[in-house]
Formats: sequence, structure tokens, C-alpha cells
Amino acid sequence: MISLNHNVRLPKQDLLQQLPPRAAILISQTPESLHPIIHQTINIVEYSLGDQILVYHPPTQSSPTQTSEDIVYERKKLSSKDARDCFIGIVCQGRVRLLVSGGQKEITAERLSEDQCFGADHLIVTQPLEYRAVASSPTVKIAQIPLSVIGSIIEVNSAFRQYWLEQTQIREQLSFFRTSTTLKSHPSHSLSQWIPYLQILKITKGTALSTATPAKSGRYWLRSGIISGDASPPTVGDSWGYSSEQATTIVESAVDPSWVRL
Repeated sequence: MISLNHNVRLPKQDLLQQLPPRAAILISQTPESLHPIIHQTINIVEYSLGDQILVYHPPTQSSPTQTSEDIVYERKKLSSKDARDCFIGIVCQGRVRLLVSGGQKEITAERLSEDQCFGADHLIVTQPLEYRAVASSPTVKIAQIPLSVIGSIIEVNSAFRQYWLEQTQIREQLSFFRTSTTLKSHPSHSLSQWIPYLQILKITKGTALSTATPAKSGRYWLRSGIISGDASPPTVGDSWGYSSEQATTIVESAVDPSWVRL
């Protein structure tokens, strides 16, 4: 599922002092009973420019509501190496590029800097996309948190879960627009300026598109699902809005998540 290029593991002095500010604050809010295991299992790994940090391949089936028991069970089904390499990475120093397939070549979906995270998207969002994380500055330090520990943390630390969820959703949206829409020619830093204004709309089967996505309310993109209609209904990646063309189209199957409004 995930492959990792191990580089230099740094000495574990005081863990919180090595983490970036926001991550350190959020980790410190975890109950003290979990502090020993957190300090024992989180590693700070150093990379150089161009090093591959992570190749993320989401499993075929994912659930955003998995519990720590689900995570442990999933780890048992992996080989010992794969289980060891499943982690969430937090950028402690430097910059990281997340690369996605753009057809014949890889393109940048997102540029990460200090206090941003990546990895294990399938545990918190549906239909995550593949990507590769590469060091894009001379020195990059990544805090690696094993999945077994993450499961324990997010069960008792809602603030950390929200921190992880927000960044994962942004990453998935940028990857979608850069790989599946007509906006793929726009650089990620340009798209990221209006990503915070997007809304995810879930539409049930049989709903008229004109009702669920009023043309005058904004622009929409189909993230997943099947739409039927008379006038070339949209497929995944297509967009519409500011017109009456979708008046006769009907949602043919449940769409979740489905529509994004700008």
C-alpha cells in the first residue's frame, strides 16, 4: 500500500521540541497516558533534495470511519515491511512536493511546508488519490507517526483529527482538479488560493440536477457518481453552472462525495 525510502533517523531528544509549532501543540493535548507510546514510536527522519519520502497507494476499499481496531486489523493483513511503512508524515523542516500522475508525466498537486502533513488518506476520506512525496529543499525533516498510534490519538484528540482531515481534504481537492478537470493546466499554488471556498455537496439518487445545483449559485464539478440526462450529462471531472443546461439531467446513482461548488 505504501512504500518508504528510509534516510537518516535523528536522535529522539524531546519529541515536542522537534515538532513544528501547531503539530507540537496538538500532540501535547493527547492524554498523558498515551505520551510514552507516542515518544517511543514517532521518528524524525531527515531527507535530502530529490529523495523520495513516500509512495502512497490507497487500498481498493476505504472507510473514513475506521476505528483503532480496524487499523490494527488492517495492519495484520500487511507484510511486516508494509505495516512498518504505514505512517502519517508531518513536515518539521524544509519543503515537500506531492506528485500525481498527469498522463504521460507527473505533475505537482501540492507543495507542503512546515507544519503540514500527508499520508494514510484512506483512513479519513473516501476515494483518496495516489501520490508520491519528494523532498524539494536541501534538507527536509519529517516526523513519521505509525498508523497504530494515529488510531489511538484521533480517538481521544479531536483537534488533531481535524488538523489531519483539513489538510487531507485540501490535498484530495487539489489532486482532483490537477488530474481530472480542465483546470489541470493551472499550477497548484494558483488553485490553492480558491480551494478554501469549495463546498462538498452530496446528492441522492433520483434528484434533479437543477434542484441540487442551482445554476445561479455557483460553478460545480462532478467528483464521483453517474448522471443521466438528455443533453450530454456530465461525467467525472466535468463542470457546469451559471446556465440552465442541467435542468433535465437526473442523478442516476447515489453520489458520495459528489459535487463541488465554487
